[in-house]
Amino acid sequence: YRQVGGMCDDEDAYPYYDHRGWRRLRPQQSLEEIYNLLRDFATTDEVVIKAQTKTERADKLLSDNSENHCLCRIKFEQNGQTVGIPEGKFKDCKKIVLLNNNRKYEYNDLVVVRVIEQRVGRPVEGIIKTRYEVIPAYRLYRPEKFIGKRTTVLCIVHLADSFNSWAQPVSDETITRIILPSRAACACAADGDACYVNLLNPEDRGSDKQLFGRVVAIEQQAHKLKHKLLLCRIVPGSYAHMEPLCGTVPRITYDNLHAQRFDAEVTKKFKEHIGKESQRADMEYEERLRFANSNYVTLFSVKLRVDPNTSNVPIFLPRAAVKVNKDNCDKLFLVCYSLWQVGYPYPKGHVVAIINKKDFEPMRDLLLSVQFSLPFIKADEEMEAKLKTEVSKVASEVSK
Repeated sequence: YRQVGGMCDDEDAYPYYDHRGWRRLRPQQSLEEIYNLLRDFATTDEVVIKAQTKTERADKLLSDNSENHCLCRIKFEQNGQTVGIPEGKFKDCKKIVLLNNNRKYEYNDLVVVRVIEQRVGRPVEGIIKTRYEVIPAYRLYRPEKFIGKRTTVLCIVHLADSFNSWAQPVSDETITRIILPSRAACACAADGDACYVNLLNPEDRGSDKQLFGRVVAIEQQAHKLKHKLLLCRIVPGSYAHMEPLCGTVPRITYDNLHAQRFDAEVTKKFKEHIGKESQRADMEYEERLRFANSNYVTLFSVKLRVDPNTSNVPIFLPRAAVKVNKDNCDKLFLVCYSLWQVGYPYPKGHVVAIINKKDFEPMRDLLLSVQFSLPFIKADEEMEAKLKTEVSKVASEVSK
């Protein structure tokens, strides 16, 4: 096929193989089609509620059903079987064969597993119920907690670059600037968000010394980030991240799980790369992860999941593992923002289109509208032709 995601050359793209090894091609999507599909789905990202709810659900499952539920860590055996290693003792069980990995979980992920009835002469089997998200010591809180507190200031967050940020107070005229000293200090705040910033050196308030702080609550988001399209470039030396040209978020981690674990062509190239057929399962997984992240980008197709009981939501299906020279990349990537988990430095997203350098100019208007969050108005070809004719007539008359 000629294009992947509407914007990629033949030699850069590999076909998509399903879990049975069958070669499949998902329908091609043009850049304009992707834009029209996703432009009405951008919503605010409720980072706090989402992270807390998932953890509370996992803890409730473990406490209410301790007889047949346990906390396990994902491992992969040499035969490809996914197993869970219980954290601590669980009925003298050393490992549980997981029947429903569904390709969503990675090596060493913590999950809650429901153990099904054990049969004589067969290994213990179980079903993954949910991922266990450990909320870190540093987390976001609800804004109401900090109203009126002297050590907390309502600010507008500004991202200087991928690592450096600062906050401009709006509730205290005596402070001009608060430095957010690390990526973690910004939490899940995007550029322009109204946030409560906790002062790390409140004793220096009112003096000439620089004030430092960290974001502890998001009062109002400046952007509808969820399902927002971001025009990005590869970050040199950081193969797992991309950098949005708009500067709304510092970086974005793109979903590359298909290339890391499932693509048949990547598997073939990886075997050639390591020069042997088998080694320890955990070592092979780590090496393949590095190999895939260094050389490939997973490209996704977008479609709507139609549910009569709820509103339609976009879903992302892996289309291909695209080979990209990440050390000297002249391509741009259209990434759809998915979520920003509490405790993680960057949000996650899916690459839905890859734009080659030769395609920049023809798609300039659409790419600019994505970069600067402007509405895209497609040019009327007939009107444009008439305008060019009139311009040429005026130019000829002027020359006379």
